[in-house]
Amino acid sequence: MLTRCTRRQSLEAMARSSIVVALLLCVAACNAKIWERCDLARTLLNTYKLPRDQLDTWMCIAYRESRYDSSHINTMNSDGSKDYGLFQINNRYWCHSSDSPAPNQNLCNVACDTVLNDMGATVTCIKTMYAKSRNTWQPRITYPYCARENLKGYTEGCGI
Repeated sequence: MLTRCTRRQSLEAMARSSIVVALLLCVAACNAKIWERCDLARTLLNTYKLPRDQLDTWMCIAYRESRYDSSHINTMNSDGSKDYGLFQINNRYWCHSSDSPAPNQNLCNVACDTVLNDMGATVTCIKTMYAKSRNTWQPRITYPYCARENLKGYTEGCGI
């Protein structure tokens, strides 16, 4: 009889643990987001006060880098570094992770995991990157593609 109760209690404990793990995974997934184009544009403009004349470029870069997916991580860089989030912030230069290649500069002073789910940290880092590049997008690998596009399409129809 004792064995039967112990086994039942173990099964109940495992079921509770499974529920807790599932809830934690849901919370982590809920923080990451694939943005709808106009929602992202309005958020960047209204919440984070980006200059309207830069918004279309920001939107193009976010689309080309991650397809507006804040949880996107690129692990295919030839130098062993990774790129994180909407704007693909690099873990050699701009953010820090446990596997950042040396020398890690962490110029944004932010954890790479933070830019996956904290838009404020992401925007602050991108503003830092822009300023350290003498207020140009030139260092962004996707920028030459954006420079050749009609960027108005990234915010067209968004009411901004």
